Parts: sequence; C-alpha cells; structure tokens
Amino acid sequence: MSEPAPVAEPAAQPAETAPVVTTGAYSVQVAAFYSEDSANALAARMRAYGDATVVHEGDMYKVRIENLDATKARAVIDALRSSEGMAPGLLKNGRWINADSI
Repeated sequence: MSEPAPVAEPAAQPAETAPVVTTGAYSVQVAAFYSEDSANALAARMRAYGDATVVHEGDMYKVRIENLDATKARAVIDALRSSEGMAPGLLKNGRWINADSI
C-alpha cells in the first residue's frame, strides 16, 4: 500500500490593503487668538491630537486639527471636551457644521 500523495496548499493570495488616507474633509477648530505666539503655543500642545496647524484669517490666528475623517474628528472632539475642557468647532471642507452632527 502506498502513501497518499501530499496535497498542495493553494498559493496564498496577497492581502488587500486599503489605500492610505492622507487628507480628510474635516477640521476641528480648537481656538482663535489675536496673538500668533499664543496660537503657536496651543498648536504645539494640540499636536497630540492630530495635524494641528495655525490658520491666519483676517486678524485672527486659528488653531485647527486638520485632515480628519468623520470618525477621527468625532474622537478628537470628544477628547478635547473631556480631557481639555474645550468646546471645539467643526468644519467640513472649510464650511462650519454642527460638531454633534457626526
């Protein structure tokens, strides 16, 4: 009696990977200042939450966490409210929307 021939395993298929998202439609505005130095100081602290930048609009320097998808924006808003005691605003594609809409 001969041993059965080994069964060949099917070749492993490469795993599909999702494309890396480098930008998102949402930005969370943390604060606005007349002082650029104050805005830069807060932006440095807010980098723990994401891509914090200072946007100069008119006479104001606005601290925003940018390039977020909806899930990450919601998480950042919740974290800023609970951990920092802040009341952040939310923008989608540069337009203000209700922060509780996502």
